[in-house]
Amino acid sequence: MADISVLQRLVNDHFSAQLTDSFEPPHRKITGGGPGQNIEIPFWNHGMPVAPAVVDQDTIEHIAAASSDLVAGMDILLQIPAPRQYLTDISRFTPEELELCDNSLGTDYLGLARADVIISDGRIGITELNATSRFGYGIEYDLLVRRLEAIPPFAATVAALGLQSPAVFHRIREMIRRVAQAQSSPGVCIAVGHRIAEVAGFFLSDALRAELDASADFPVVVAGLEDLNIENGFMSHPDAGDIGVIYRLFGPWGRSAENPQHRLRQLIRASDEAKVAVLDGFVGECRVTKLPLTLLSDERWLSLLPAGLAERLPQSVLWTRLLQDSRTEYAGRTINLIPFVAMSRHELVLKPGRGTGGRGLVVGAETTQSEWESHLGWAMHARDPWVVQQVMWPDALDILRWDGARGSVTSQIVSYGAVLIDRIFAGLIRRNGSGNQLNLNAVQGISTVPVYVAGKYGLG
Repeated sequence: MADISVLQRLVNDHFSAQLTDSFEPPHRKITGGGPGQNIEIPFWNHGMPVAPAVVDQDTIEHIAAASSDLVAGMDILLQIPAPRQYLTDISRFTPEELELCDNSLGTDYLGLARADVIISDGRIGITELNATSRFGYGIEYDLLVRRLEAIPPFAATVAALGLQSPAVFHRIREMIRRVAQAQSSPGVCIAVGHRIAEVAGFFLSDALRAELDASADFPVVVAGLEDLNIENGFMSHPDAGDIGVIYRLFGPWGRSAENPQHRLRQLIRASDEAKVAVLDGFVGECRVTKLPLTLLSDERWLSLLPAGLAERLPQSVLWTRLLQDSRTEYAGRTINLIPFVAMSRHELVLKPGRGTGGRGLVVGAETTQSEWESHLGWAMHARDPWVVQQVMWPDALDILRWDGARGSVTSQIVSYGAVLIDRIFAGLIRRNGSGNQLNLNAVQGISTVPVYVAGKYGLG
């Protein structure tokens, strides 16, 4: 793997040389696929980086291979009764949750996913896998690329240095087209909860509709699940006619008015009867959490996998354990987990096992000992499961941001997300921190950009 920090500085320097007094920095609104349609990406709160994000081809290949291994290992374990039941037990599903979490709804539960990745001193570490149609920066990936490449200095840098960024959304569109063609009704509904449907310009649904409308292969509508007519298992919408495919942008749990349980049960029955297919069902969102990493980084469970896969996974999946009073292995030695966690905060992070968006994450090195012990005691007695994971500090890069003059460069830690479509690596995103805190997530207001692969002139 090449030194990404050197590559990024070269790109920054070339970009800076292209700047003129007429340069206009990127705006929060980006043009969608439909004529005159603007999609607002809300997670650029700390300033949009203006120079292309870049990695080398070898890094891309390493991340793609590691992500593929993670998906393969997770899929195998979830098909074996013992680990599947163990994961069910430690997930602490309610009866209502358990009813939903085994319904694939006719589509691949690992078909739309994003692996969260850290690069540190030449090593790749995977912190979690998100397997859901609601995963961020797959739908809007191409929109970001087009918006950035409309900026002349950005486009000139990409062209001069031979940088390449894959098109991601066409793979999502092809997946939807394939599923739609297998249904008797070709219409596609981008289904959202009522609360979201009432928010004008919700960026994921608008971005998805804009991109699908551009292909004009099938009727597309955005609607709340409750707005669909369901009769004898068939679904229809007043504006789009018969619906054969649901792209799900609502959560799996029926804890609020926007996802009534009876509608979900109707949806499940229709899918069982092959009258509608749902991207992506609920299996991924319910079962593919941080909890499977406790198996995929533990030799006792890895022994159930093919030998080559079992050997490769610990090289990229960070050591992760369910937070409970137990004995386990760490760095080649046997430990009592809870006393070890209590005394090793600088090496560890605490995470909700089924949490999302970086919420609740506690970085041991960013706390005092008393704060760490307090978090540990609370997590051990929480209703939902918690995990402890080996900390991995990301490499820092020089990030060129626009400051209203000529741009400013700051050294900031970054993390990455590997987008997988149909279980195949499709593209890479980079999260740019606003400081040196480890929890880099869109909910914390960081900026996210597509990553280019270095090509010409010895780059990469």
